[in-house]
Amino acid sequence: MKRLPLYLIIQLTILLIFMLNLKVIAGAKPQGPKVKQVTTTLSGRVDLCLSCHKEKPDKAHGREVLGCAVCHKGNPLSGDKQRAHMGMFLNPGELRFADQTCG
Repeated sequence: MKRLPLYLIIQLTILLIFMLNLKVIAGAKPQGPKVKQVTTTLSGRVDLCLSCHKEKPDKAHGREVLGCAVCHKGNPLSGDKQRAHMGMFLNPGELRFADQTCG
């Protein structure tokens, strides 16, 4: 039995990988931002944070007045989780962030 040349095996492997990737890409559904709620604060700022964060806010501050990004930073106009949380401070009251937040 004669073996296939190495270059042919490599080419067939690359072709198979390419075809599998095309199938995965063709079957994937485009994922856009899943913004369900656009919130305007009492100060007139648009804040999309509440479209994902449904939990009850801490009584220490009313996010309906200023929104979330005034203190926590991040990007309140992004519907994409990764982009919205970029540069965000979980606890803006920490002294190391005080010069950048309302802390």
